[in-house]
Amino acid sequence: MKTSPWNRIFAFLALAIVIPACHDGDNGDGGVPPPPTGGGTSSTFKAVKLSGRQEVPPVLSSATGSATLVVDETQTSIQVTVTFSGFTGTLTAAHIHVGLIGEDGPIIFPLVSGSFSSPLEVTLTESAFTPQPTAGITSFSQAISAIQEGRTYVNLHTAEFEDGEIRGQVGPVTLTAELNGLQEVPPVLTAGTGSLTVFMNNDQSAMTFTLDFSNLNNINGAHIHVGPVGADGPIIFPIADASFASPLTGTLNEAGLTPQPAGNVSTFADAVDAMITGTTYANVHTTVNPDGEIRGQIQGSFVTIPPPPTKTSRR
Repeated sequence: MKTSPWNRIFAFLALAIVIPACHDGDNGDGGVPPPPTGGGTSSTFKAVKLSGRQEVPPVLSSATGSATLVVDETQTSIQVTVTFSGFTGTLTAAHIHVGLIGEDGPIIFPLVSGSFSSPLEVTLTESAFTPQPTAGITSFSQAISAIQEGRTYVNLHTAEFEDGEIRGQVGPVTLTAELNGLQEVPPVLTAGTGSLTVFMNNDQSAMTFTLDFSNLNNINGAHIHVGPVGADGPIIFPIADASFASPLTGTLNEAGLTPQPAGNVSTFADAVDAMITGTTYANVHTTVNPDGEIRGQIQGSFVTIPPPPTKTSRR
């Protein structure tokens, strides 16, 4: 008698079901063991420079520092290392606060209370976390998210400066600039406008940027300079030395830095600090305006651009 092909198919399916069910798995219940939970990797976030200029309001201090936060692969602990030098007074405390650039915020992790020396090394777990509901941080995981999003800063306090003598924003900071002719020195009458967005990576070792513009002709360069509002300053990052179209994108890192010791920018960490504290600007040059046709101060949330200076007669 001829065997129906359907019988062979049903027999095959039955065998396919029976074999996995008979597998002697490692989970002790006779079934297939669950897939392994993949081992993650730790994540490093840095504040490459702590300075008095990042305090709110800024503090005139010779002290500087840096901070490294390593979040472990399970996101259950944070290894913090803070190095510093140049303090003339007595250190009294160190904390991690939640807050954006230019904002004071509450403490989410007390690092140390009382005098301490460099390096300060602390391992933080959930037991060290201080909830801050008004800041939207009520759990350890939310605190880690704030670190990952660039919404925390490290603050070192002294007897002289109880609110903090040096501070540094941690992780992937975002900065912006709005460019126009009125911010040039002296102001330039132009229809040209532009915008710059700068994203720092987690350990603040590099930045990516996007420069958009409109109503500009015969562009021949663009740079990031160090200098406050209303003053010209030297170039620290030559981002374009020829004509380019909008948008212009690129990466800024230590290799591309032009040190300017007179502008307090000798290292890439100095450049990061200057950009965070609003003492750098982007400048787009044209053949008609070789010193710059549109300019914009690079800023965090705390830098307010004042109105352009009133043009006075030179008679």
